[in-house]
Amino acid sequence: MHQMSASSLSNAPSVPPFERPRERLFVNGPGALSDQELIAILLGTGVRGRSAISMASDLVSYAHGSESIGRLDPDELRVRLGLGTARTARILAAIELGRRATSGRAEQQPVIHSPRDAARLFRSTMADLPTEHVNVIVLDRQMRLIRTMNVHRGTRVGSPMCPQAIFRAAVVANANGIIVAHNHPSEELRASEADLSATEMLVTAGETLGIELVDHLVITRAGHLSLRRRDPGYALPPRIRGGRSPRRSGDDAADDVSI
Repeated sequence: MHQMSASSLSNAPSVPPFERPRERLFVNGPGALSDQELIAILLGTGVRGRSAISMASDLVSYAHGSESIGRLDPDELRVRLGLGTARTARILAAIELGRRATSGRAEQQPVIHSPRDAARLFRSTMADLPTEHVNVIVLDRQMRLIRTMNVHRGTRVGSPMCPQAIFRAAVVANANGIIVAHNHPSEELRASEADLSATEMLVTAGETLGIELVDHLVITRAGHLSLRRRDPGYALPPRIRGGRSPRRSGDDAADDVSI
């Protein structure tokens, strides 16, 4: 890791004003900025020969993702990464504000009681997509939603399921479980052999990490299929396994079963 030392920004590469993170934030809104750009704004200035955006990129790389910066020791930020006391204080303060804001919203997050609850989170955005997408619901111990995220965009005929991408956010959030959902542009509401193999792989990965695969859903315009409700011999943990035939979203009574 390149050692950073505090000094002026006189030798940093020149960036056109309209491309600078602070200016882009006011023009396009904070949601348009990358993690590195948001961190660069917190850093304020760079060091001799290195811009704030370069320092931010190094920080994200060192932490293996912006979600893990809060796990770093303050001395790693201040000394090893050369951010200095003031920049480190701004980073730590921003992380703490984010944690408090998230904690304040936790009680307002929905609890996932059934596959139907989970499917509702994705039906409107996934059912009509022309290509397969893989989305993940990250859950706490009370089955309360922590966040949803898209982890892959594939083709009309498939989308690979990467355990690293699927479980990354769950690990960072100290989650208890996840629900994976993917759509079938073909409108075929059944699990393919690839779907079953991928689910078995995710179950194994989850057992290794201590994060339960609560369910795997297939989403189409006609409804949803819960692999949790598939045949009893399917290789899912007992909490997921069920002997019923697949249910669609219209089967409200059958779907209102506690996960």
